[in-house]
Amino acid sequence: MNCLHIHVRNFVLSLLMMGILQVLSGQSQWLPQFSPASSPIYRTGNVGIGITQPLTPLHISVNGGSLLSPDQKPSEIPQTPTGGNTGFLVRLDKVYTEATYRWAVDGGVSLDFLREDNGAFSKKMSLNALGMRVFGTQVSIGTLNEQLNLGYSPAGQYLSMGYRPMTATSFQSLGGGGVVMYGDGAGLWGLATKSGGTINITDDTRLVVDKEGNAGLGTREPQQRMHLHDAANVAVRLSTAGGGDWDLAADGDAKVL
Repeated sequence: MNCLHIHVRNFVLSLLMMGILQVLSGQSQWLPQFSPASSPIYRTGNVGIGITQPLTPLHISVNGGSLLSPDQKPSEIPQTPTGGNTGFLVRLDKVYTEATYRWAVDGGVSLDFLREDNGAFSKKMSLNALGMRVFGTQVSIGTLNEQLNLGYSPAGQYLSMGYRPMTATSFQSLGGGGVVMYGDGAGLWGLATKSGGTINITDDTRLVVDKEGNAGLGTREPQQRMHLHDAANVAVRLSTAGGGDWDLAADGDAKVL
């Protein structure tokens, strides 16, 4: 009897040792209680989800999924994925101040970052072989008070330095002066500058080039290839190194030099 007891004990110990060695060798498989057998999580030193031989500390593999074209518009993006092992690569849900924010990451031809708005996911940023695209109205680079903003508004496209957009035509100072370059969407390019305070491109534009190739200084509606406008009489000044200044002004029909 004692001999049988010893054999049983040794057999149990052997089974335990085999299990421990299997875990230590990194070949175990995790199968959650309510997970289907076709969706195990594997651990081989690295952690793999949907893949038996993970190559990195966290390796996620999706067979199928919503691979989004880099040229798709947000309105064309599929909504909540359905069916089998399809869907986003990673989904993040967070409840914050009684609201739930949902983000998703999808990989394929491009790496896409999406956000749920009003029950539907829309693409916010996409990385592919050609570079990066941002789906929104503004890209901001810099700190709180030192920013470069690139975006568009109902008034057109803009690039602002030292200013952030407030409305379609006005920009808020970040503490000092700055420059706003803009296009109105109809072929006009403008440059507005100010030493501080709010820039309004209607009032603070210094230089424009219209769709006909006419350039305007001091006017947003140039009538000739070079149109100079000044609230005073002097429109052009030529200065020499010796200190001589020559002014060209227009006074009604009279030209004064």
